[in-house]
Amino acid sequence: MENLTNSIENAIDKWIGQKKFLNKSITESSVARSLHVTTLTFREYLQNVQRTNYVRWIEKLKADEAKRLMIENPEMSYADIASSLGFKSQHDFTVAFSLGAGCSPGYWKSRNISKAPTIVKKKQNIGQNTKDSHANRTNKKPNPPFDDEPIVRWKRNKGYCQTNLTPANVAKVLGFSETRFKQYISQVEGTFFPQWITKLRIEEAQRLLLRFPRKEIREIIKEVGYSSKGTFLGSFKKMVGCTPSEWRNRCHKKMNASIDDINLPT
Repeated sequence: MENLTNSIENAIDKWIGQKKFLNKSITESSVARSLHVTTLTFREYLQNVQRTNYVRWIEKLKADEAKRLMIENPEMSYADIASSLGFKSQHDFTVAFSLGAGCSPGYWKSRNISKAPTIVKKKQNIGQNTKDSHANRTNKKPNPPFDDEPIVRWKRNKGYCQTNLTPANVAKVLGFSETRFKQYISQVEGTFFPQWITKLRIEEAQRLLLRFPRKEIREIIKEVGYSSKGTFLGSFKKMVGCTPSEWRNRCHKKMNASIDDINLPT
């Protein structure tokens, strides 16, 4: 059995190295054939050695490839990443990434990739006044880098799930001035406070929907800080493209589908 496991792992390493998991038409059976083993043997290997199933294994491979692309190309849009991985839409990519990585692409990127400073080239102008102006800009002290550790801790403690949040009271908890906090939201997160809080809450709702398949939607609404069901449903549908129930059913259908016949979203 050990020799068979080693043989399968060597074949899988080669298969992954060739990025065949990006093939649009792969199924569990076709992968098994590529590895020169039976479908049953391949399935047992995933269950007993990798502690997963085919669908989750493929989702993780694609999520890992997406992470690599985000690290190597931090300015690459999610739509372009989705296209390069063979997904039909950014929404399908987001769902697959969430299943494979346990969080959304945006959340993972915000925690793992620092945004490189943008270099803006300015045209050279003739005249002493322009030179003086340029010198003043050059000598101007830049803002100190943001210390995002308080924000990381706040997110970890799910501070965004509290009610009645405002830039002022969140900034106070984090130990920032309100102005400095708004600069962080704008320059680092690339958005505004209401949209940022909504994004964090909806991503938390998605994690709860996946982790607790029997939990009532109304319970999740309260847990992520919403007092209005209508507001939550509207925000969720705007961000994700469907209702929470539809999203949960779609995700679990992918995970629990007939493994032999499944053709992953491309």
